[in-house]
Amino acid sequence: MLLMKQIYNNDSLKQISSGFFSIINGISSLRNELSDAHGKLKKGYYKPEYRHAMLAVNSSKTTSEFLYSSWENRNKKN
Repeated sequence: MLLMKQIYNNDSLKQISSGFFSIINGISSLRNELSDAHGKLKKGYYKPEYRHAMLAVNSSKTTSEFLYSSWENRNKKN
């Protein structure tokens, strides 16, 4: 998804965007490594605490809202 060009001209927004891309990758890894979606869990499994789950969920929500809002803004009819 292409975001507005102005975002890339602002260092602070560029840093925030970069951080959220890292969060997305982390959530993907978390899901693959710590969920039971791929079968049995390994011994030595670490169960994330509630606060970790809330961080992942709320980060996903914020990122999704931003991406959807960006898509809407790009596709709105004037």
